[in-house]
Amino acid sequence: MAVVQITLVKGRTREQKAAIAAAINKAMVEIAHSPADHINIVFHEVDRENWAIAGKLLPEYIADMDRK
Repeated sequence: MAVVQITLVKGRTREQKAAIAAAINKAMVEIAHSPADHINIVFHEVDRENWAIAGKLLPEYIADMDRK
């Protein structure tokens, strides 16, 4: 049994998450030789204001990068 946890900023569509899950499942089957039905993938979605990079909340970090 494998559990793959993905943490990302909210905003991906259901279709995007399904494609990510399919690609990861395929990789786990091909590389780790895990049975496809033993792979669990969990998406943890975080609001932008709850994510920080370099000590700045994500909206401010992105704004600073856009100014460069």
